[in-house]
Amino acid sequence: MPQDLLLKLAHLAALSPAILLAVAAALVLLIVGVTLLLRPPRYERQERLFSPAEWAFFRVLEETTGSEYRIFAKVRIADVLSPKKTVNRRAWWRAFSKVSSKHVDYVLVDRVTGVIEAALELDDRTHDRRDRRDRDAFVDRAFAQARVPLIRVKAGRDYNRRELAARIKKGIAAMG
Repeated sequence: MPQDLLLKLAHLAALSPAILLAVAAALVLLIVGVTLLLRPPRYERQERLFSPAEWAFFRVLEETTGSEYRIFAKVRIADVLSPKKTVNRRAWWRAFSKVSSKHVDYVLVDRVTGVIEAALELDDRTHDRRDRRDRDAFVDRAFAQARVPLIRVKAGRDYNRRELAARIKKGIAAMG
């Protein structure tokens, strides 16, 4: 029996460098993997602020309203509307958090006074998705409650500038 034990130990001793190497490699892979998972992602520069459709519409909007309004793009909704003050701070924060992470595509501001006149949303095919319809319905209600015109424009290849100007003027007058 002691001879069998010695034989087994000798056999394990012969395998142990390979086993140790495999265990060490597995440990290194585990450490590298965990490090990669836990490390925050690095940031990278976006090439453009607008999608091609948003940029095309922005240029039309500038031509249509540029002399009367300043146009701000990709504006956080919480910079346009905020929940009314309430004694229930938790409810206020809940309402604020619903708008703080959302934005509208464009905001028109009076060139002279700086007053917010209207917001515009360029609706492409993504607005047909169920989650976007729910988001859009919430945003529509919030803007209506705050009495800020929200003008939705269907994304397209071309825009009628007169029609767009009339829609903007009508939207602003309706809330005025």
